[in-house]
Amino acid sequence: MDESDILFSSPPELQPFAAVGIGPGLGCKSNSGKGLKQLLEQVKVPLVMDADALNLLATNPFLDGPAAGPNHTDPHPGNSTGWRDPVRMHIPAI
Repeated sequence: MDESDILFSSPPELQPFAAVGIGPGLGCKSNSGKGLKQLLEQVKVPLVMDADALNLLATNPFLDGPAAGPNHTDPHPGNSTGWRDPVRMHIPAI
């Protein structure tokens, strides 16, 4: 369980999951970015990113990109609003 009850700040234990989805409702606070970074470093199963996960990935220089495992994104035109460098978002979409 997340240590914060008001925002995502760290991932749960990931071992029991066959896949992980993250994004909608995540929020774009700095603690959520740190939690996403931890998730990207830990996840070994397929990962689906959407919405705020993509916004955090695009707008935080300390987030280098997706995790090593299979990754999919579900971007739509609204996701790219406010991205500083859309070119670095070279993640395959589904």
